[in-house]
Amino acid sequence: MNSLAITARRKPRGISLTPLIDVVFILLLFFMLSSSFYDWRFVDWPATPATESTSTVASTPPAFLLLHKTGELTLWPGQNSWPGAEHIQSTDIDDMLPEKGAAILLIPEEQTRLQIMLSAFEHLKSLGAVVELTDPVEKHDFAN
Repeated sequence: MNSLAITARRKPRGISLTPLIDVVFILLLFFMLSSSFYDWRFVDWPATPATESTSTVASTPPAFLLLHKTGELTLWPGQNSWPGAEHIQSTDIDDMLPEKGAAILLIPEEQTRLQIMLSAFEHLKSLGAVVELTDPVEKHDFAN
């Protein structure tokens, strides 16, 4: 036997898990930093149809607030508009209601994202307004 052949044989090395763990942590950090986290909250949604609930809220006419796809809100038939629901203040609520105790009908355009509708609905409710969210309409042609 050749003595060189015996010394040339090496013991096989095990696979190191350190690079694999590094890659897993890098992927974990990437997905955590690139994802968005929503603040999930409970929305008090009326269980009755809008026709029944508006008659029980008040006999006064409601204020019509048009919600565009972009998140912009327009008071109809007035000239007031806001770039987003978060720009509406409690004094604006008092100004837009025709009478004390009247409801606000939030009318979204078709193709409006649900997150925009719920954010506007929740913000108006947090200001103390009685809000009803209606079915989406095709286009707000009557906005002006």
